[in-house]
Amino acid sequence: MLSHMYWLYNEDQDHFMHVLQWMAHFLYRPEKRIGHGILTSGEPGTGKSTIGKTLGSLVAANGYANIRPELFVSDYQEWIEGTRLCVVEEVKMFGQGDKYNKVKSYFTEDKFHINPKFRQAYKISNFVHYLFYSNYVNPMPLPEGDRRMFYVHSRVSASERDAEYYNKLTDGFLDLSGEKLGAFAFAKYLRDEILPNVPENFSTTPPPVTRDSQRSITSNRTVLQDWIEEEIEAAKGMFAPQIYFRWKALKARIKDHLGITVRAAEESTLAQAGVYRKRVQLKGKKEDICWLETDKEFNAEMDRMLNDTTTSGRAKLYNHFYEGQSEW
Repeated sequence: MLSHMYWLYNEDQDHFMHVLQWMAHFLYRPEKRIGHGILTSGEPGTGKSTIGKTLGSLVAANGYANIRPELFVSDYQEWIEGTRLCVVEEVKMFGQGDKYNKVKSYFTEDKFHINPKFRQAYKISNFVHYLFYSNYVNPMPLPEGDRRMFYVHSRVSASERDAEYYNKLTDGFLDLSGEKLGAFAFAKYLRDEILPNVPENFSTTPPPVTRDSQRSITSNRTVLQDWIEEEIEAAKGMFAPQIYFRWKALKARIKDHLGITVRAAEESTLAQAGVYRKRVQLKGKKEDICWLETDKEFNAEMDRMLNDTTTSGRAKLYNHFYEGQSEW
């Protein structure tokens, strides 16, 4: 099993060891839920799922759930109750980032809100750990800065191993009802050799950023993310230092340059880049005013000006806004 895993994880000692520590922590520190899952992708037939099957054989029958991706992101979550290990195979994008955002709380929240079919919703404690497998490169959209997933793409090929190898791995190693009780020997190895070296804060420490997770983040970046960061870095026009502008002017510019209509997801991208938006009323007319909140001094100045609700303050703001920067 150790040899198989080392091969599967591209003979990278750090990646191999991180997965072993994750497994040891899962088995022997059940009171501490690990805040990140393991995502492994690669060619079909290499034996990726052996890891999940091995761990699944070592927990109670109702503590192991092997579910389809569509069930994982569904609105009904009865499968969570009693589950300690959830294995999701054949992952492919979860329908872009919107559905990944929907399940991010599965990794971070201490409580689950269960929404069962035809029954009243209820809350339970969260002790679920996740293993994901996929035959596709970049199977899950990982947002910038997201540390909920340890992702490795296995670059090995099933053709490198013969049928005898896989028969030995599955029939010999995982034959729990026969004489080859490999999974239990592996569990003992994790307890005796790996667990003593697992840091006490492993469950709360973000996983290493692998080359594959970084590539996934880059490939799943949107055109708008790249554009807004380039514009802010150029620091010209409406993105010049200490400039404020209308929200509708920014939306029009994005539409002209990128052909994108700004909706909720795009608003989130702009906010993450540092675009702050505030609605004010000037002489009966509502305006959404924006600026870059990354300049703390200018940010404070704008707050003072916009929060001045006196008659003179509103008049000053009206003149400043409509006459001072009519271009934006």
